[in-house]
Amino acid sequence: MTLHLAMEQVLSTSDEPLTPGEIAEHINTRDLYLRADRAPLAASQISARARKYPGLFTTDDGRIRLVTLGAHAPCATAAVEQAMPVDAVPNLTPVNLPLLNEAGFRGAGGVDALVPDAPGLYAIRVREFGHLPEPFRSEAARRNDRLIYIGEAKTSLRTRFLNQELRARGHGTFFRSLGAMLGYRPETGSLIGKRNSRNYTFHPADERAIIAWINTNLEVSWIPLATGIHDTEVALIRRHGPLLNLQGNPRRMAELSRLRTLCCDIATTAASVKG
Repeated sequence: MTLHLAMEQVLSTSDEPLTPGEIAEHINTRDLYLRADRAPLAASQISARARKYPGLFTTDDGRIRLVTLGAHAPCATAAVEQAMPVDAVPNLTPVNLPLLNEAGFRGAGGVDALVPDAPGLYAIRVREFGHLPEPFRSEAARRNDRLIYIGEAKTSLRTRFLNQELRARGHGTFFRSLGAMLGYRPETGSLIGKRNSRNYTFHPADERAIIAWINTNLEVSWIPLATGIHDTEVALIRRHGPLLNLQGNPRRMAELSRLRTLCCDIATTAASVKG
């Protein structure tokens, strides 16, 4: 994997822009990129690479974020992703988009050997409204829509969708939101001293319980897609307003934002010392 692709992968799984040092730490910890001399990646290399690819990254107040709207500059994939709203792509209209076809969904517990190591889009829905806690259950029933999340995998559906979002191997945005919705909370102070104050995780026993809930109650679909990944995801989220999408969602739920903030507060607050 090239360095700028590794940077894309880190930033695509973060809820906020990151400093060069934070990005370097994520890449080093997750072994996403190795220097020829095997030395740890330095923050200065991240800054230099961001400047080299202004079509992919932008820097504000010392923090780097992905360029998410408009055309993208060439990246590690062979093709250049073009701005591609759903309505502009003949094979990806809301009527025949394979991602949301009924036949494309299958139980989340039986997909580990099926999800490809390729870029693409994924969708997640609940089997029955009654499996959701309130107020999400009532809102899903009011909308009469079991779809709860749409996401993108810029490099690998297996890494982003399967491993991070469904199996808690890394920092999955959907997994954090789902856990918070189900009532799980991170350990108090678990993010103190960590560079990213939003990538909270749950206790391993809680993670196993969340994964078991996923396997029992969710259905998933995915499609490999070489170009237009981000713009298609944005258009779909705007069109469908899935229950657990926050960014770019015109029907985002305030309760989910509250729960996510609560989890961040718990993870960044020192435990009280009993006398």
